[in-house]
Amino acid sequence: MNKIFFQPSLLGKIVAGCIWAVLLSFIYKNILKVNPRAPIEIYYFFLYGHLDLSSIQYIYPVIFWIFPHAFLLFIIANVISHELYDMSCYIFTRSRRRTAWVFRMLMVFAAWTTAYYLVQFAVVYGLGIVYGFNPHSSFSEFKSIISIFILNILFSYFMITLIFFISIMKSTILALTSGLTVILLSLFVSRFFYETGLNDFITFLPTSQVIFSWHLIGSKYENYVGYNPALDGFPISFSIIYLLVGCILFSISSIIAIKHKEFL
Repeated sequence: MNKIFFQPSLLGKIVAGCIWAVLLSFIYKNILKVNPRAPIEIYYFFLYGHLDLSSIQYIYPVIFWIFPHAFLLFIIANVISHELYDMSCYIFTRSRRRTAWVFRMLMVFAAWTTAYYLVQFAVVYGLGIVYGFNPHSSFSEFKSIISIFILNILFSYFMITLIFFISIMKSTILALTSGLTVILLSLFVSRFFYETGLNDFITFLPTSQVIFSWHLIGSKYENYVGYNPALDGFPISFSIIYLLVGCILFSISSIIAIKHKEFL
C-alpha cells in the first residue's frame, strides 16, 4: 500500500500540478483588476471558485477552469488502469481480496486528491503574498477559502469515484472519456439553462457544485466580478451533501461491480 501512496511518478505529477498553479496564478494576476492589497481570499476565489456563466461559451476560460480537475483525472485513470488490468492476476484471486482492494484504492484516491489541492493552495498562498495580496484573513475570509478548498476536493473525488466505477464495469479509456464529457456537458448545459432562464436546473448539475461563486447571494465578490454571480436557493451545504452522496453511491457500486468482474 505504501508503494501506491508514495509513487515517484505521482510526486512528479503533483509537481506538475504545482507548476500549473504557478502559471494559472501568474495569468490571473495579470488579468485581474483588483486592489493590490485585496484579501488573499479574492485570489483563491478567481483561481478555484469562480466561472462566469456568460463566458462558458468561450474555450479559453473553460480550459483554464477545467484543467486542474482533468489533470487529476488523468493521473488517477493511469493508476486505475495499471492496478485493475496489469496487476489483476495478483489482486483478484479471491472475492474478499477484491473488496479490500476497492477500499484501499478509495483511501489512496482520497489522500491523493487532498494532497493535490493542499499543495496547490499552499503554492497559491505564497504567490499571493508575493503579488501583494493581504495574507491576513478574517474568520469569514478564511471560511471562504476553506469552502473553496473542500468543494474542489469533493468534486474531484466525486469524478474519481465515477471513473473508478466505469473502469471496473467497462474500461479506463471509456471511464476517462465519460468523466471529461460529464464535466464539459454540465458546463455547457448550465450555460443553456442560464440563457433560457431555467436557473433552478443548474443547481442539480455535477459541475455546478464546485463553483463557489454560484452559491453566494449578495456577496462582497460582486465588487470584483461586476455583478452578483449567485444562483438563488443554492447553499454550499447542498453541494457538500450532493457530492458526498455521489461519492458514497459510486463507491458502493464499485464494490458490487468488482465482485462480478471477470478477468481474462
